[in-house]
Amino acid sequence: MKRKTDIEYLTDLFTKFNMVNLQLPGDRLNLIEKKSILSAFLARVKLMKQNIGLGKFSQFPNLSQTSCQEDDVSTYVQHLNALYSDFESRFEDILTMVIPPWIINPYSDIEETNVIIQEELTELSTNEELKVQFKNGYQQFWLQDNIPVTYTVWKNGKKVYICLKLFLAIFSVIQRRENTIARKIQSGSGIIEKRGEDKRSFNNVNKFEAVKEFIASLKGHESHYGRAKSRRIYLSAENNITALWNLYNQVAVENLKVNYKHPPTRTSVPPTTMNSYKDVRFADC
Repeated sequence: MKRKTDIEYLTDLFTKFNMVNLQLPGDRLNLIEKKSILSAFLARVKLMKQNIGLGKFSQFPNLSQTSCQEDDVSTYVQHLNALYSDFESRFEDILTMVIPPWIINPYSDIEETNVIIQEELTELSTNEELKVQFKNGYQQFWLQDNIPVTYTVWKNGKKVYICLKLFLAIFSVIQRRENTIARKIQSGSGIIEKRGEDKRSFNNVNKFEAVKEFIASLKGHESHYGRAKSRRIYLSAENNITALWNLYNQVAVENLKVNYKHPPTRTSVPPTTMNSYKDVRFADC
């Protein structure tokens, strides 16, 4: 660090960082609260950038005590701009999360487009006993036992409890996980979270997407069979699954390569199905 002004600037900036760090940790902090904290911090960074660009250093008490040159101000503005972009990209999943108003206050005017959810929320809003519990905050309200037992919504022909619907809305749980949770709740058995499985599933999703991109890059031809025009695109006959697997692993990066433990046989897998553009699958994807 060559100059005192840089040290004072970073001192003020890291003071702001520490304030955010003290707010974020904690098991009781949900994603809605984290979004509020991060959004407020980004708003402060934007305000700091605007003010310091105009020569206003009220948000930088240490820097304001130094003789700050115009070149220094330009450098700090660029740094704050880069910081804003980095935070916006790093926490994009939280910052862009859409939170339905009824999650924060289920007793406000209901403007839910889903008629089924609207009906269930209307029934919930008339329950005076539950309304008393809402005074303890929305988080404790949705976690109470009366919610999953009493209130359910229909989705894809299945009953899903409204607390699960809330969980899905906040955490964007995949459909397969949703069905597992619903089944566990209905059977009365506990929900077991296997930490190792989460990481492996995430890796498999990345592999699956990489394989899909690889297959999409291949050139195929339309089917010559059938009276109606097929939507499927077929690969050439020599591009069997084993050949495709070898070709994919040759171009894939190390962490996206896949194992192929059970090559299909003619008797077990129809070649036309496995060579189809839409149906090509590798064992571990």
